[in-house]
Amino acid sequence: MATNTPPPLAKLLLTVILPAHVTDEICGDLEEEFQLKIQEQPHSSAAHRWYWHQALNTSFHYSCTAEKLIPIVIMIFSLITFFLLYSAIALLSYGDKAFFVDDFWYNGNVHLLFLEAKFWHHISDVFSYDFSFTMLMNKNAMLWSLIAFFLLMTLKSSARLSVCRFTLIGMVLMFVPYLYGVMHFYVLHLPSNQVGPLIAFMWLPLLYLICPVAYLVSTKFKESSFEYHAL
Repeated sequence: MATNTPPPLAKLLLTVILPAHVTDEICGDLEEEFQLKIQEQPHSSAAHRWYWHQALNTSFHYSCTAEKLIPIVIMIFSLITFFLLYSAIALLSYGDKAFFVDDFWYNGNVHLLFLEAKFWHHISDVFSYDFSFTMLMNKNAMLWSLIAFFLLMTLKSSARLSVCRFTLIGMVLMFVPYLYGVMHFYVLHLPSNQVGPLIAFMWLPLLYLICPVAYLVSTKFKESSFEYHAL
């Protein structure tokens, strides 16, 4: 027999997904309409089906808003970038000599690796390599990444700093070592045994920072959206 109260799971779904500033209003309106339908058909489950339908539609609508989608897109992009960088570093560490015949390894244009068919052909090889933390360790890269992260943590709490500017600062901090490496290649002709460590310094800060920066940008975006709706 149908009860005269809305389905508790549907109400919980709305409570979890809806923004706090609209939850009470929407749930109240749905419950009023639900009670009217219960009075029309007291022994039918039609009102419960209707409530579930409305709850799912409303939840889907609010799940697809910019406040929900943009952080998800940011995190997906950061995870893909993390995997590509890890793959490039693994191939740099374990790849055979034939992998390093291209000029871009020695002139600073190492980003061209991601346009090479052989990179995408060998990307699955990284799963067969023995993982080693030493492959991902570089003192200079770690020091720079810590400085950049703590600077971003400090800036994140600034209400005067917009999300766009915060994102731009994060990207600049991530790419400073890369730009330093590119200029180093252009100014100096490095022997082959020094190329690998410099490329590691160019790539590792990106690897270290991409996910933390994505998280900070996402939380900054959510906080800005909440403050906007609270006005």
